[in-house]
Amino acid sequence: MKPKQLIEKWVELFNQGNAEKISELYHENAVNHQVVNEPIEGKQNIYKMFCNDFSKAEMVCIVENIFEDGDWGILEWKNPKGFRGCGFFNVIDGKIIFQRGYWDKLTFYKLNNMLEKMDDFFENRIDSYEEHMMSESHIRNGYIKFAELLPENSRVLLDLGCGTGLELVEIFKRSPAINVTGIDMSQKMLDKLQQKFAGKNINLIKANYLEYDFGKHIYDTVISYQTLHHFEYEEKIKLYRKIFNALVPNGQYIECDYMVFTQEEEDFHSEENKKLRMEQGIKDGELYHYDIPYTIGNQIMMLKKAGFKNVKEEWKEKNAVIIRAIKY
Repeated sequence: MKPKQLIEKWVELFNQGNAEKISELYHENAVNHQVVNEPIEGKQNIYKMFCNDFSKAEMVCIVENIFEDGDWGILEWKNPKGFRGCGFFNVIDGKIIFQRGYWDKLTFYKLNNMLEKMDDFFENRIDSYEEHMMSESHIRNGYIKFAELLPENSRVLLDLGCGTGLELVEIFKRSPAINVTGIDMSQKMLDKLQQKFAGKNINLIKANYLEYDFGKHIYDTVISYQTLHHFEYEEKIKLYRKIFNALVPNGQYIECDYMVFTQEEEDFHSEENKKLRMEQGIKDGELYHYDIPYTIGNQIMMLKKAGFKNVKEEWKEKNAVIIRAIKY
């Protein structure tokens, strides 16, 4: 087949969701590189890619233009929702040897109500993250209040989900010499934090803080700012126990997070998360981005269950709430 004929057949099979037959259009050593993802090498792996993609969302390719130039074919496409992209196909001996596709991943996820992997979600938003956070007055005010609540004797601090360090701006104003350990899954955000606070006493760790060992009796203060509302009850209880163990006696944990005010709201978000994970075949323990806010009462209850005796709501503006827990 010529490139144009092959692309027409490719579109037909794509719209049928037929992973087996569409993969037959590729050479054994073909490469499929959708630029928002890593290249997929080999016909069998391309087949697995299509199986996975077709299982996650109903995808429709509407041809806008097909161009042919020698061994190359170019497809300009859209879907019924107006989402657009293009693909380049290198066709040798009637089969695809190389394919490259261009489309916007974030828009695709939004249109199809799909969850993103947690690290991808923040890596993909590094350029707009700070502007987004600072655009909300209650988030900006929370940073200021957060620093005000920091104990004056804090010397060694653990920052969970530190991101680009927006919460540290006010904290360093109050305690310039404080020793900070920051943990985050996004290397891009950690790099930005490091550049921002060059010269400060900061140790940065790229890790999943749900799994990372904080050690015992090390920190006089642990903080988290707008990061824990993505996890279910049991995950948070386990994390709070690690925080409790990592604190020295009389140490404090201060959390600012997105919380809701009725059990109905909490239940809705929890059930919706479970439904989406099941629909997309996401396994337990895999981290995908979805907001699961809890009520203030349930947040306090979880902290007490983890071992904290003195737990108190300190501040609230809109749905941003600060809770302080002291280890006695």
